[in-house]
Amino acid sequence: MSKSQADLEDPMVAGLERGDHSLVATLLLDAYGDEIYGFLVARLRDRVTADDAFSSFAEQLWRGLPTLRLRTTIRAWAYSVAHSAACRTLDGDVRRARRQIEIPSGPGLEALVHRVRTRTPQHLQTEMKDAIARLRERLTDDERTLLMLRVDRGLEWREVAEALDSVDEDPSRESARLRKRFEALTKKLRRLAQAEGLLEG
Repeated sequence: MSKSQADLEDPMVAGLERGDHSLVATLLLDAYGDEIYGFLVARLRDRVTADDAFSSFAEQLWRGLPTLRLRTTIRAWAYSVAHSAACRTLDGDVRRARRQIEIPSGPGLEALVHRVRTRTPQHLQTEMKDAIARLRERLTDDERTLLMLRVDRGLEWREVAEALDSVDEDPSRESARLRKRFEALTKKLRRLAQAEGLLEG
């Protein structure tokens, strides 16, 4: 039986309060590293580029922990860091001017980063999944990211807003705006699926 999000995050929050950033990074990568890496592979559509982005993610994660002030969940914050790393990688910042920082070799931290990056993703390959993947390819990067965060990862709307770094003074207003974007996106996907003969009109 998998742990609940509270069971996963309570020790991380306690570690943040104690200033034990090495422990928090280790727990975070252990809990969410696989799904974050999967998000980066899906977002960037290239494992080599995703590897670069995941390295950048790990560095940004380590840099950000000392000043982290949680607005929603650690998971949502991690997706925000991953989204930022993906954007930086797409912009070429990581490849052109990569700044190396020393990440402590705390209990298994480097091994966790390596394990997540080298694990072979296990996906069931079916015709329907392939057809859905083809539909997703026709979406914009922003649309795919919104779909991944809300549907594939199951983030709450406030978490999606944080992951996309779009929380303003009124998080409920931003959540409502994202819900409207998502409704428009689902209608677009339905039209595309009908055009491909995957859904009846």
